[in-house]
Amino acid sequence: WLARANATSATTGYAFFKHEDEAGGPPLAARFLELANDGVRFNTHDSATHFFVPQLGRHTAPNALAAIAVGRRMGMSDDEIARGLASASKAEMRLEFHRVGEVNVLNDAYNANPASMRAALQTFAELPASGRRVAILGDMRELGETGERYHHEIGEAVAKAKVDVLICVGALSRFVAESAEKRGISATRIHRFDDSKSASQSIENLILSGDTVLLKASRGVKLELVAKELEKCFAGTGGAAVDVA
Repeated sequence: WLARANATSATTGYAFFKHEDEAGGPPLAARFLELANDGVRFNTHDSATHFFVPQLGRHTAPNALAAIAVGRRMGMSDDEIARGLASASKAEMRLEFHRVGEVNVLNDAYNANPASMRAALQTFAELPASGRRVAILGDMRELGETGERYHHEIGEAVAKAKVDVLICVGALSRFVAESAEKRGISATRIHRFDDSKSASQSIENLILSGDTVLLKASRGVKLELVAKELEKCFAGTGGAAVDVA
C-alpha cells in the first residue's frame, strides 16, 4: 500500500508522500514546511498536529510522511506519532549540525555518493547563515570509471549552492574544483589539498569566525581530522562545541 515519496519543498512549502489505502484517499501532504538548523517542522494537510523531526534536510519531510502513514496504518494517533518522530535519533557525522565557538559546522562526513553529496549541498544552501558558506568536500570513492564525471557534476552543484569558499580534499576532488571554477566560483576562493591531514594543517587560516562549514566526503577520506582541527582552533572563540539540535 505504500508507493513512493517525492520532496517538492522549499524553505517553506510542501512535501508529498503518495500512498494507497482502501478508501483511495489523496496523497499525504506536508504543509507549512520549515527547514531549520535543528530539524524539520510541518503539519499534514489533514491534521492540526504539529510534527518535528530533529534531522536536517528537505528529504526528511517525505521520509517522515512515510512514517506517519505507517503509524496511522498501525492504529497510532497523530500525537503518538509526533512524539515518536520528535525523539528520532541522529547518526554520528550524518548531517550533524554543531556550533564550534563562532563557527557553525554541518558534519556529513560519514560517507558520500553523488546523490547524498547533492542532498548535503542543498541542505547546506538552505540553512540560515550570517557569514560565509564554506564547503569542505572530499573524494567520492568507489565510483569506478564514472568518478571523473560525477565529481565534475558535483562541482556544478557547488556553484549553485551559495558556496563562498570551496575546499577540496583528495585526488578526485580536483574535478570538483575545476567544474566549480568553470561555473563561476573564483579560483581565489578554491583551495585544494591532497588529503585530510594537509587540509587540517591549513584550516585555521581558511576559516573565519561567523562561517558556516560543510564537511562531506567518502569515509576513507577521513574528514573527521578536519572536524577535530576546527574544534581545536575555534572552540575557544565562543565557548565549547555545542550540538544545537
